This record gives sequence, C-alpha cells and structure tokens, in this order.
Amino acid sequence: MKICRSAVEAVSMSVTVLGLAVQTAAVPAADYPVKPIRFIIPAAPGGTTDGLARIFSARMTEVFREQVIVDNRASSSGVLAGEIVKAAAPDGYTLFLPYHQHTVNAALNPKLPYHPVNDFTPITQLTEAGLLLVVNPSSPPRNLREFLEWTRNYKGPLNFGSAGYGSGGHLAGELYNLMAGVKAQHIPYKGTGPAMIDLMGGQYQ
Repeated sequence: MKICRSAVEAVSMSVTVLGLAVQTAAVPAADYPVKPIRFIIPAAPGGTTDGLARIFSARMTEVFREQVIVDNRASSSGVLAGEIVKAAAPDGYTLFLPYHQHTVNAALNPKLPYHPVNDFTPITQLTEAGLLLVVNPSSPPRNLREFLEWTRNYKGPLNFGSAGYGSGGHLAGELYNLMAGVKAQHIPYKGTGPAMIDLMGGQYQ
C-alpha cells in the first residue's frame, strides 16, 4: 500500500508540474485548456506505459477539468506515435508519453520521419523504472543461475519477447545473448501487454 500511495503522490506532483509547464509555455493559464487533450501513447493497452498513462491522464483530467484522452498508437516501434505528435499543432492539446525506445529509434532507423529531440519539446520526466526478467511458471529455472544454465543448454529454438524493437527489453535481451553466449531470437510485440499475454500462454520462453 505504501508503494501505491507513493506512486499516486508522485503522479499528483508530476501533474502539477506538467500543468504549470503547459500553461506557461503554450497559452495564457486562463485560456488553457478549453477542449479535450489528446495523450498519445506509443504502446498497446495493458503494458507499463499504457498503465502509467491512464493513471496520469485521470489525474490530469481532475486538475485541468477537461478530458484527457489516452490514444494508443502501438505501431512501428513508436514511430507512428512520434509522427502523429510531430504533425500536431503546437498548442498543448497533443501530449506524448515516449520512453527510451523513442531515442533508440534514431540509432536503429536513420530515416525517421522526425528528429527525436529537435522536433519535440520536453515538459518533464514522469518516471523511471528498472527491467524485470520473467519466465513462464512451467519453465525449469527458479533463479538467475538456473536461468543461465537453462538457456545455454536449451535444445531447439530459444525465443525472448519484448515491448518492441529498441525497447529496454529488446536491448537487454540482446545484451544477455552476448554476455551469456546464447542465441535467443527476439520477438517484438506492440507493447508489454501483448508480450506478457503470450509469455503466460507459453508462446515463447
């Protein structure tokens, strides 16, 4: 309960900061907002980014007294979402919740339809989080030592899933391949939610 309460308090504080930043940078405070705000999310429903966005948008709706609508645009590893935000009018009514994939895309795709830094105006860092390595409960390993041995001796195709190309899970998986000397094939999903569903269903290791 303490963790949940702290998270809510952090969201409330971030919303206040966001409100001040938007009001100062976009239009006079008395005139903003006067219509719903579109909150673009580069991930599918059910994942970490989506869950955070929904908590955050609910609080923003309370603070701004205008509806903040979450718009999931999980395609092309977040490029579609970035493209939509770049093309939107710079009036504070289209907000974007990118994660590290947004800047990693620049290294993976030299022909992005936007510049990941210059074409966007940062408001605040909303959160930070670590990565968690998980397997299906039916899998043999119960700790990292057993996992390392299991992946090194696995017979047949070995796969790992992530929230998409360039995501933290993708990069961590490739780093594990290099450090452990294994050849697990990456399966990109349109967000953590779909990846978790297939992991629970035993669709990959």
